[in-house]
Amino acid sequence: MAAVASELKELKKRVSTLEANIAKFRQALRRQGKWRGNGTSRIKAKPEHIAADKVLAEAGLLGEPLPEDIVRAAQWLRLAAEERQRVQDEMRALKLDPPLSQIVIDNRR
Repeated sequence: MAAVASELKELKKRVSTLEANIAKFRQALRRQGKWRGNGTSRIKAKPEHIAADKVLAEAGLLGEPLPEDIVRAAQWLRLAAEERQRVQDEMRALKLDPPLSQIVIDNRR
C-alpha cells in the first residue's frame, strides 16, 4: 500500500511539473503572438502589445512567472468555465474598505 501511495505522489508531482511547463510554453507563445488558445478564444496578441511586453521585459518590469504561479494558472484553467465565471463575479462584487487602490497607494509609501 505504501508503494502505491508513493507512486501516486510521484505521479502527481510529475503531472504538476508537466502542467507548469505547458503553461510556461503557452505564455511564451502568447508573448510571440502565436498562441491561438483552445479554439474558443478570439483574442490575438496585437503587435504593439507584443512590442510593449518586450520593452517592459527589457526594463526589468515584466518577468517570467514563478513556478507556483504557473501551477496556479494551470489549476485555474482546469476549472470549468462556469466555475471560473462564478469566482470572477464574486471577486468583482467585493466591496473593500478601504478600496484596493487606496491599499496600493498606502503600500507604496
